[in-house]
Amino acid sequence: MTHYLICDLNIQKKGHYIGYNQYIINGIAKIKGSTDRRYTFLYNEEAKDFLSFPDILKDDVHFLNDNCWSNVSMKDKIRLFKKAVTIANELNVDHLIFMDLDQYQFPIFRSAFSFKLSGVLFRPHHRITHSSDTFKSKLASRIQRFKKIIAEKFLISKKNVENVFILNDEEGVKFLNKFHNTNQFKFLQDPIFSYPSSLKSYEEDGVVKFLIFGSMNERKNITTIVNAFAATNFTTKAELLIVGHAEQSYLTYLHDLVNNLPGIHRDKRITIKSGFVTDEEMDNYFHSATVCLLIYKDFYGSSGLLGRAALHNKKVIGANVGLLKELIEKNGLGITCDPKSETEISKALVEILNKDFSSENFQRFFETYSPETFFKTLLQLRV
Repeated sequence: MTHYLICDLNIQKKGHYIGYNQYIINGIAKIKGSTDRRYTFLYNEEAKDFLSFPDILKDDVHFLNDNCWSNVSMKDKIRLFKKAVTIANELNVDHLIFMDLDQYQFPIFRSAFSFKLSGVLFRPHHRITHSSDTFKSKLASRIQRFKKIIAEKFLISKKNVENVFILNDEEGVKFLNKFHNTNQFKFLQDPIFSYPSSLKSYEEDGVVKFLIFGSMNERKNITTIVNAFAATNFTTKAELLIVGHAEQSYLTYLHDLVNNLPGIHRDKRITIKSGFVTDEEMDNYFHSATVCLLIYKDFYGSSGLLGRAALHNKKVIGANVGLLKELIEKNGLGITCDPKSETEISKALVEILNKDFSSENFQRFFETYSPETFFKTLLQLRV
């Protein structure tokens, strides 16, 4: 019997891939005893607060008693991965599935282990591009790309590394395998989860709602979007709704920013809702939105929120760079714009309201990214 250990040391309140892990946990609970494979789990201690474990798996779940996600130094990452290796060896694991390879590529290279290893790489080098045409921006992107290339080479140089999964990027997988002269990179569909929901509507007659969802930080490009929204002349009532967890310092900054903006009034308002959001509440927000904003700054990959918007037939505005741009335009899910330009964002906020997209586009995208396919591919079950 082949023994798999599923490991994620970065489960936290900010919502790091909780949905992925919960779906895998529930799926394995359903197949336990009916397969010739054994599955156990290793998480950071904080995962107890955010994941639920069926009774049938109570003896299969282990926790690393470290505040893993706050340990940011490479020395800490090496130490943590070696602890994971020790636990895997104690459990006689044959294959470790590491849910977040990005932070652990060098620690994996530095560690000795005899079992196979596979995992998800969220930010490969090939999607990095400069955010502006300045020399500083171009130099920074080249340095960042070079660092990621080195990290990837460290990772795939380990003979034990079997599969490095890349989300939603078939052409990227082909490029990476050719670039590194390997076949270790594999395509993995980013799943769109459908949660039980009462779908309570927050809709108001005559009000268009723009939604920014997720952890509140500048990667979401919130400052630029807020300024663009304030400068936009709408022909109808409009609301920018910002929902998700925020550190207190950033939340204070955001409230100060909004409170001092000109052009914000009863018919054009900005609402901030900070705190942990349940799956049901998340679906309610997407269900009630008119447009979902994915205008991320310095981000070149995909986003699970694109699938969440498609599930609810909501058009999106995304950044005009990277994989997200390709997915939006290829599948007819919305429009894209320059994430650095308040003027371009403002134009897009008006333009999207006058564009219609076929509901078939959203349905087709949702069906393509089946959670079952993600589950079977990652765990190497028959698809």
